[in-house]
Amino acid sequence: MKIFLFYTTLIVSIVLFNTHAHGQDFSGSWKGKLDVGTMEMRINIHITPSESGPYSGTFDSPDQGAYDLPFTSVVVVDGELTCTNESMGIVLTATFVEDDDLEARWMQGGMAFPISFKRAEGAIEREKKVQDPEPPFPYEEEFLFVVNEQGDTIHGTLTLPNNVKKAPVVILVTGSGPQNRDSEILGHRPFLVLADYLSRQGIAVFRYDERGVGESGGDFLTATSRDFASDAALIVQMIAKHKNIDNRRIGVYGHSEGAMVAAILNAEFINPNFIILAAGPGVPIPELLRKQSDDILKTQGATRSKRDEINSLNTDIYNFLVNSEDLESAAIKINEYFNKLMVEAEKENDEDKLQRIVETKKSIRENVITPWFHFFIKFDPEHYYGQINVPTLIINGKKDLQVWWEDNPTAIQRIITESGNKQVEMKIYDDINHLFQTAETGSPMEYAGNEETFNKKIMADIAEFINAQKAGKRIT
Repeated sequence: MKIFLFYTTLIVSIVLFNTHAHGQDFSGSWKGKLDVGTMEMRINIHITPSESGPYSGTFDSPDQGAYDLPFTSVVVVDGELTCTNESMGIVLTATFVEDDDLEARWMQGGMAFPISFKRAEGAIEREKKVQDPEPPFPYEEEFLFVVNEQGDTIHGTLTLPNNVKKAPVVILVTGSGPQNRDSEILGHRPFLVLADYLSRQGIAVFRYDERGVGESGGDFLTATSRDFASDAALIVQMIAKHKNIDNRRIGVYGHSEGAMVAAILNAEFINPNFIILAAGPGVPIPELLRKQSDDILKTQGATRSKRDEINSLNTDIYNFLVNSEDLESAAIKINEYFNKLMVEAEKENDEDKLQRIVETKKSIRENVITPWFHFFIKFDPEHYYGQINVPTLIINGKKDLQVWWEDNPTAIQRIITESGNKQVEMKIYDDINHLFQTAETGSPMEYAGNEETFNKKIMADIAEFINAQKAGKRIT
């Protein structure tokens, strides 16, 4: 699930910088560590000569699992290197202090941070997570696809355990944001790890690239959770026809927003034989997002007054969206709201505040005033979860700061059981974050650096639940 923290003084995305100097060669790879106050992030930069100019470059943020991000501009003037990434709003300036040492400054979001680089010896290799599967594999892989109503081809991978003629199957549905079939995030590939584990336990798994991502066609940016549910329903029907699949034991595993998608699929398209709701939202979305924002800002050291300021702004934005019949009318109200804030900042002659408002307005225009968010913010847990009448496993971690465990899973359990479904099991895990990693604080800032991709005990519980399912209604 995306993290929505608006009006912050710094949004730590993936960033980097570059190198240059008087008569000294910036070419090669460099390693640095950026101190942003509440955390340190490793940064690698890679500078190469270019036919179109002095240099071109890319950068990595290993702690965020991001590699080979391009600089849009790499310029050397009077002994100073300037590297920019326009889409991220990054400007890096650097100079040599010694042959193998650079001093640099990274600027983003109206703030500047110092960083030092040392020349790397040899190539810098992408880090591999310890749980990434290694061959040989006791299962086969098949690459399958469906074509949705828009004509988009949705591609995915089916893993089939060896020597199982009719295997139970689970279809993995990712959380929010454009995600590939491995649900790749910050260097981790949780769906790859989960699929490998389950298929070693005799369970077939299908995972797929969302529309507009990876090998799949379509436009991700115009799709809603309901659109993703319709794609998943087509996949259920396709998998049901596979000769090696038991079409009376077909289930859906939805993580975060994927749990919403699973519930929508069940209510509006097709009933699976079982459902696994992993870290899914059970309370109204505005309530969830406000708490998510406050909890994460707290771990980052934000003051109470700053958190209150952000919460107030978020609440106003959510109310505009929830109370608007259509996205266009919501956009008009939100634009008027920010124009008023900008006028007030100008009257106060507060340039920093004005800049923050401008950047926040841009972020909201790009990430919130969208068909996806408009549908998402209005999602009704009571309506959709209340229609689940098949065996259901609900799981959550006590250190999940994005979908907190005290209210969301218990709300889902209550809604399902009150509708008359008594086949509901809930498991809550200590020291587990939103990605189902063992965690210290649960902060998203810990995700990338965590050596664990998916807790083995939780995967074992998922496998046990699936293998315990008896044959249900045949899906065709």
